Amino acid sequence: MKKYLNSKAALIFLAIIFILCIASSALILNSQKTKLLKAESDMPESAISTYFKQIKSNEFDEIYDDSLIIDPHLNTKEDYVNALKEIYKDVDLDKLNFIKDDENMYQITYENKLISNLRLIKSNDGKYIASTIFKGDNNYTIQVPLDITLLVNNNEIDDTYITLKEVPANNFNGLSNKDDAPIVNTYQINNLINEPEITIKESGYGIIKDVLNDYYYVGKLPTDDSYKTLFENTAKAIAKYPTKDGGLNAIPFITNSDFHNRIKTLDNQWYAPHNTATFSNVEIKDVIMQSDNTMIGNITMDYYIASSSASKTYHIGYQITFLNNKIAGFAIDNDLNPLNKEE
Repeated sequence: MKKYLNSKAALIFLAIIFILCIASSALILNSQKTKLLKAESDMPESAISTYFKQIKSNEFDEIYDDSLIIDPHLNTKEDYVNALKEIYKDVDLDKLNFIKDDENMYQITYENKLISNLRLIKSNDGKYIASTIFKGDNNYTIQVPLDITLLVNNNEIDDTYITLKEVPANNFNGLSNKDDAPIVNTYQINNLINEPEITIKESGYGIIKDVLNDYYYVGKLPTDDSYKTLFENTAKAIAKYPTKDGGLNAIPFITNSDFHNRIKTLDNQWYAPHNTATFSNVEIKDVIMQSDNTMIGNITMDYYIASSSASKTYHIGYQITFLNNKIAGFAIDNDLNPLNKEE
């Protein structure tokens, strides 16, 4: 009997040991599984999967915030999100493939076609985050008076964006002598998806875009309307010269400037005689003063010319730069005149 009890106790003891071993193994396996899942979540590939889940779930606030960390840019959230939706609108996000390009870059493909490029970095918590890398086609040069704070899409721009310091403003390049041209700092803003919103932190300043290129100029806003007479009289004098309704001496040019050299060689012999020449719809806008004796602005007007047999209305748009009330720079852009867009 005693031997039987000892055998039974031994069996119970073995059963307890077996149960404890199973429980211990389960705990170890569960611990290893947890560690494996954590390791997988810390892998770069996991960040790619998470990124496309965010896109499917429209978690664009977090996506945009991560993009500013991974590849800092000056695009607005609206522009960035719209561009992102455009890239992935016609693909099945569950069927995307990725190819590692270099250490932090991955090519995203769909049906053997390259869709986008993703960059991955480790965030502060040690996990990888991903972002689509855009190559925007819009690059801009902004020339700003010294000691003025520039903002692009509400982002304050620091000196790292300055490419040229204390140089004559670009709209005075047509002068042979630029000693009196306003001095500015030149900022270069690249890789934007759309045209930016450019503002100035200080009050009393305005912006004008060069009609010939992607330059922007910053200057003080006029405090009165005294500039309007100069703009109107100058624009009319320029328009009258090719039609033989006014002479070259009526135009306030700067001798040996690019504008002077162009207009003095203009051939106006071809224009047909006419007995009527009138202006209407004169509008002056976007005028700024880059210094006390300089300014630039746009003017539009309609110029009606008629003879006994024919008539024509020209919808004119000029951008004029003045130095000491004389023309330092001049460009024609008839698209400034809204009537050209209606025809």
